[in-house]
Amino acid sequence: MPFLPYPTRISAQRRTEGFTLIEVVVAMTILSIVLVSVFEVYSNIIVMSKRLELSRGLQQNARTIVETIAKDVREGGIAFECYNPSSATTPPSGCNGGPHDREYSGSGISMLLLKGSAETCGSSPECFVQYYLAEPSVTLGETDCADPNEAGRCYISRRVVGSVPAADAIRLSDSLTSITQLRFFLSGISAKDFASQSDQEGKVTMVFNLSLAPRQGLKSDLAERLIIPIQTTITQKLYQASH
Repeated sequence: MPFLPYPTRISAQRRTEGFTLIEVVVAMTILSIVLVSVFEVYSNIIVMSKRLELSRGLQQNARTIVETIAKDVREGGIAFECYNPSSATTPPSGCNGGPHDREYSGSGISMLLLKGSAETCGSSPECFVQYYLAEPSVTLGETDCADPNEAGRCYISRRVVGSVPAADAIRLSDSLTSITQLRFFLSGISAKDFASQSDQEGKVTMVFNLSLAPRQGLKSDLAERLIIPIQTTITQKLYQASH
């Protein structure tokens, strides 16, 4: 190898150090792709985490609703006297009018009427528990849900009629949850009328949809995806026949 003068050796050494413009552009492109991928994965994780958190909230609301109604059905029983009573029988005042249709194969009913237990009625000899769709009102406190099929602020309300002391209506689901398409289907007979194995014990099947109530900061696509249909059947206890 021929000997190079000192300045020439320095110039050759400097050219071998550092990066060319093409190398820098390629490196920046690769880095950008990696950063975009990482950001996309991170964003998806955040969305999934938020969706799981909201879904858990809806499921907790569903458990609260079902367990509360199941407790009243098993302790007090279904108020069958409010549904299709004979023409000679006047439905009790706590039946919210009547008679109410309870055809199981039909479209169901919008209000569930139960007998109040001793704990629920207090010192009153008889009271009724009503479950229905309602929505908050600024002036009235609570009104019937205007459109039970549309998503909004509707919730399931529990109201005790005829208890002593009087009880206020309570909301079963939180303010972040909306209930739609609530229907009840009844079958069987009351526990006190249950006489043989050929009889069918009283049952109530409830059907409704749980979704997120509209609010600021909630993405519409996330709310539309998180709709949980609920259907469950509750059987009243037969030992009520001896009460």
